[in-house]
Amino acid sequence: MSGGNLMVTPIRFTLEQNIVTARTHAVLMNRLNRETLERHRDRHLPLHFKYGATARYGYRQRGAKYNAWKGKKYGHTIPNVLTGGTRDKVMSSVKITATRKGGKLRTSGRNFGRGQGGLTAEQRSEIEKVIPAERTALGSWMASEYARRATLPEYKRKRRRRGGG
Repeated sequence: MSGGNLMVTPIRFTLEQNIVTARTHAVLMNRLNRETLERHRDRHLPLHFKYGATARYGYRQRGAKYNAWKGKKYGHTIPNVLTGGTRDKVMSSVKITATRKGGKLRTSGRNFGRGQGGLTAEQRSEIEKVIPAERTALGSWMASEYARRATLPEYKRKRRRRGGG
């Protein structure tokens, strides 16, 4: 979440020549990169804190002794959730920055669980995982949105007519 890019999805297709300028392409890509990360935050990030996340994202299996203790003390064995503080902090502190070239999804690295010292490297890598199905879904959504929006009047190339008349 902090640090590198979340994902890079190349988009390739052909549009009518001169339909968008380089400038409107940059504006459109900036908006789409932001909206794609917002979509990931809203649809996929919460799945990291639900039952089944261990199998879905390939998390390291927790030990039987740990799961028994967690189930007895907290009444559940949801991965990456003990009291819910880390989940709530991650979900509420997400910051998205986007440019035409990509975007980042970050959360503040302070005041997370375990004595408020921050996430362990293992927790961070588990929460940051993006499986191929999610990457494909987000990439195809982004490509179809680009194709749709490129034809909208606000992004179309505006031509000026010169001359008398």
